[in-house]
Amino acid sequence: MNAAPLTSSIRYETLSSQAFVETDLPNCTAPVLGLEYLGMRLRSILATFLLLIPTGCGDTSRSLTSGAPSDVTEAYKSSKTQESTPDATVVSAFFQATAAKDWDRASELSKAVLIERPDDSEALFAVAEVAFHNGDASLAIELVKRACSIESYSDDQHIRQCVLAMLDQGLLYDAIEVLETVVTIRPDHHVFRRQLIDFYAMAERPEKASPHRRVLVQQRKFDLLLLMDQVAARPRELEEDTIEVLLKRNPADLRPLLAKAKRKYDQRRDAAATRMLSRIIEHNPTFAPAYALAIGTIARSGNLESVVTFAKQTPSDVNGYAMYWAALGDWAVNQSMFAHAARCYWQGTRRDANHTECWMKLKTSLQQISDGEDLTLSKMIPIVEKRATLLNSLDQKAREFSSAEVKSQKQALAIAQTLHRLGRDWECEAWAAIALTLSKDKVRSTAGFRNSVAASLRRKTPWQSTEGHPELELDLRDFPALDITRTVDQPSSLKSLTRANSSSGSAITKTGLKLNNEAHTRGLNFYGYTSKEIDQPGFMLHHTLGCGGGTLDYDLDGWSDVYFAAAGGTPKLTDSEGNSLFRNVGGTFTETTGPSGVDDRGFGQGIAIGDCNEDGFPDILVLNFGSNVLYVNQGDGTFSDQSSRWLGKQNGDSWSSSGAIADLNGDSLADIVALRYCTGDDLTTHKCFTKRINAAPSCSPMLFPAENDLFAVGRPEGGFESLDSDVALQPEIPGRGLGLVVGALDDIEGVDIFVTNDITNNHYWSKPQRADSDQILHELAMTRGLAGDALAAAQGSMGIAIGDFDQDGLFDLFVTNFADESNVLHRHRGDLFWVDDTNRFDLSSTSFRLVAFGTQMIDLDNDGQLEIVVSNGHVQILSPSGTRADYAQPFQVYKLNQQGKCQSIGSMMESEYIQSDHVGRALWTIDADRNGKPDVLVTHQTEPVALLINKSSDQHDWVEIQLVGTASSRDAIGAVVQLQYRDRTWKQPLVSGNGFQCSNERLLHFGLGDMPASDCVVTVTWPNGDVERFRLPDINRRWILIQRSANAFELN
Repeated sequence: MNAAPLTSSIRYETLSSQAFVETDLPNCTAPVLGLEYLGMRLRSILATFLLLIPTGCGDTSRSLTSGAPSDVTEAYKSSKTQESTPDATVVSAFFQATAAKDWDRASELSKAVLIERPDDSEALFAVAEVAFHNGDASLAIELVKRACSIESYSDDQHIRQCVLAMLDQGLLYDAIEVLETVVTIRPDHHVFRRQLIDFYAMAERPEKASPHRRVLVQQRKFDLLLLMDQVAARPRELEEDTIEVLLKRNPADLRPLLAKAKRKYDQRRDAAATRMLSRIIEHNPTFAPAYALAIGTIARSGNLESVVTFAKQTPSDVNGYAMYWAALGDWAVNQSMFAHAARCYWQGTRRDANHTECWMKLKTSLQQISDGEDLTLSKMIPIVEKRATLLNSLDQKAREFSSAEVKSQKQALAIAQTLHRLGRDWECEAWAAIALTLSKDKVRSTAGFRNSVAASLRRKTPWQSTEGHPELELDLRDFPALDITRTVDQPSSLKSLTRANSSSGSAITKTGLKLNNEAHTRGLNFYGYTSKEIDQPGFMLHHTLGCGGGTLDYDLDGWSDVYFAAAGGTPKLTDSEGNSLFRNVGGTFTETTGPSGVDDRGFGQGIAIGDCNEDGFPDILVLNFGSNVLYVNQGDGTFSDQSSRWLGKQNGDSWSSSGAIADLNGDSLADIVALRYCTGDDLTTHKCFTKRINAAPSCSPMLFPAENDLFAVGRPEGGFESLDSDVALQPEIPGRGLGLVVGALDDIEGVDIFVTNDITNNHYWSKPQRADSDQILHELAMTRGLAGDALAAAQGSMGIAIGDFDQDGLFDLFVTNFADESNVLHRHRGDLFWVDDTNRFDLSSTSFRLVAFGTQMIDLDNDGQLEIVVSNGHVQILSPSGTRADYAQPFQVYKLNQQGKCQSIGSMMESEYIQSDHVGRALWTIDADRNGKPDVLVTHQTEPVALLINKSSDQHDWVEIQLVGTASSRDAIGAVVQLQYRDRTWKQPLVSGNGFQCSNERLLHFGLGDMPASDCVVTVTWPNGDVERFRLPDINRRWILIQRSANAFELN
């Protein structure tokens, strides 16, 4: 016989406004509050406690028992002092003294009272108050705790006084211990359990808080904040003042410092996190959470030796933490021990079935060891991927719900449905109950869904169902166990922890790099703003992205010209400022917009350059918020607007941001990709007004639905055919695309597309490896390790730079992100996957506070090592909280030093532009004066475009290469060039898209350093698979290499 449904024994208020039952926590009949409020509430819980009880042991104006239901003295007079015995006389005298606030006299009598009334809780509380007023806090707390124990923790007021007394002295973990005891003895006391959860949250102990959240959900005592905390994968906000107060009051216990260390870890400030964790471990050598976080920090730094050393020192219970196993797995991956890594990540999933990072990395590791013939592995991979994808989707949906002011029934229902697919039906039903109370975006099926899930719940229903979830029953114990203690021996874990963030070698102290802004003097005068009031608070989301541009040689005279997008008008209309084309005449520029016929006045965003009709002349694709425009080069210095013919029906009024022109399907005809940002009927009218600043800051893009990107293939007769109907090109999690790179990015045949999305998983489209597949592209970002950062978190990603940064013959990807998110260096490890090596190269701390947009990898001094350049600038003047943002921000130049770290050297460069702050946006390359020194173009929100001419004094030899396809598409996007010069080899891909809203000069630039003259041999792998070798007669020249021709031609 089936068990009775839960609804028969527990009161449910179905379909009415009473979605919860018998709870005195805030419930969903109350107004649903915004995420800002929810975050403030969580952060202020412990802070409120501490502010209410400023340290004051010995302060006679304060009372340990203040707020009790009755005065202690009066209570004792009526119940304990009626006996006329010597002991009663002592007790009476004691209470007379306390009533008179004669604390010295009361202290003298306290011992006698304790002897007379050792098991009398009221007496213990009274003596505790005397001890408190006489400065003996330790004794007071001991007595209060004992009194609560004698009462079997039955008196709520006494429990509160005990907890407050402990917090008064900074004894957070003692207070936690008391509350744990209370809920063990009184499991139905949800108020104290909720306080316990909040304390654990403040202490950064999610593994301790989670079981208590489960109890409250199953007891029907939940609220929205509790549910959000259970599904959130993002780092918490931290009230650092609270932690400081606790540490100041109780410096002997550094365990609360774990919360600050975790905050530094989340900020990728590993050195600071390391120092804090060292202090914690020194004072608390058995505190497992600190070890787990520490080894995660060390592993991320890339110091493999220190991981080994530190792992030897960890207490045994550290293996109960998923982060510990994730760190060991990362160590194994760095050693190419993928089977060992898989077992480590699997161990992590057993500790936490919802640890997205471990599931994602487990899937990647299994793929590395799969040869396609092992049936067991072949079955494992898709079920692991499914859970990783669902967990990632859950995080995305929770963020969308938060950004939409936690009011959308549709989004809350989507969270509930995802939880159901994960086998988490208790949470699923709770979210469905929440959804029923929300009035925005109502969905008819919500009540029915909630009822069906509720009817299936039984008291014995597990929190996490394994039925239908084979991934939770995986057994990888036959995989090799990682014996990490087998190598290096060091004296102590603390030394390795400190050493993990230090290295030998020399830092850069001066540089000859120099970039001068010569836009005005060279005639490049252009300002493509999105709004004239962009420097004032209160503007729309579409005003934030700025405008881009591209480099092209439209007249084929060998000198690179420039085309800029403009906006400033109304999205979807043609009332903006006109775009502009500038012709390069010997290093200076002349505007030719009118004669060339390229004066588009749509709301311009990005520019893509490419040869759409394969005639040898570059065309211009304008990406607008509205209808896009395709200008086809006529070969005579003019362009023809061919938007209607070539873009056709797919050219609607979407918000396009960036694009690329390249042959995607290998038919030697150019295709296009156009990224789409957000959509929605109120996208240009909805204002996110906040009373706090009496203005409307820019809305979060998560407030609006994402829209799938446009993929369109070229037809032989001309024009593009949209692939919007292709289900394979509709990803599991739609993106809000901002940047892209198209080319041969990995080490298998075919063109790949890497897309950075704003606050959404990045996408990586690649050719299917199965020969029988009829799909053009598969979305594989999660598989490739590119969906987010090392923790599997999606970020506010924008720009992309690509290059072989570590000179291993594989192409790395540098992604720029929003403030409070470090930029990320995805280093290509081979075997079709990338790893987040940001911290190893020390690229995190210098970018965390900045909003980074455009970026490129270029060799500014031609020494053979790429530099990274980044344009920064905030999206608005004021944040929603009213804090004034650093709108203008520094331009950054990173150079690799002898320590193998990337050093920000902008402050050392003699450049007026770099020494000033700017609201930077798109950034792309050009060699404006054709001297072999790569130059940079940057657009801004509050000033005209900058042309940064490379005036670096440190210069070396170089070669520039232009490719022309014949059997392949004319632009040859997807080709890879390997250049060998003496004993060094460099490798570069020819790509389109080039990042955020821009198109680079279509040249491959190689810095050669200073070496004796030698043969320069170039090997080109063309997009169609042809491989050709070319010998370059000379260096410090620009060469054209034509497919299936024997010789290189110098471009004069």
